[in-house]
Amino acid sequence: GHAFMMMGTVGELPKPPASKTVFVEDLSDADLAKAIKIPTGMANLGNTCYANATIQCLRSIPEVKTGLENFKGTSNPGTGGDLAKVTGSLFRSLRVNGEPVIPMRFIAILRQLFPNFAEPGQGGVFAQQDAEESSTVHVASRSATNVT
Repeated sequence: GHAFMMMGTVGELPKPPASKTVFVEDLSDADLAKAIKIPTGMANLGNTCYANATIQCLRSIPEVKTGLENFKGTSNPGTGGDLAKVTGSLFRSLRVNGEPVIPMRFIAILRQLFPNFAEPGQGGVFAQQDAEESSTVHVASRSATNVT
């Protein structure tokens, strides 16, 4: 007197899934960043983390992000308008894909307009800078160009 329970179906077996199941651990870093919506970052060009951090912070403020992405001011060489334009361009680049953005043009203009960011440090590399200084430069630049 044993009772057995049988599991199964008398009908047809279920069909396999139409698309292959993709597991998180199988995703590339870029695909994973897109899947969980991690913002694209920027490459460090030798002590540029201060600027990268400032850009990421400013970009998280919707009004600043929209204002700079849409900034159409005329370019007066050597003014904050150049920095506002290149920052808007950088913001647009950051939303394109999951690959790190290389902010060469942005850093070049920042160093041109504000030579303290181009000071040489030890070993011939650029000196380490402060994110607060970078933030101050961006706020002053936005004020000069009426970007809100």
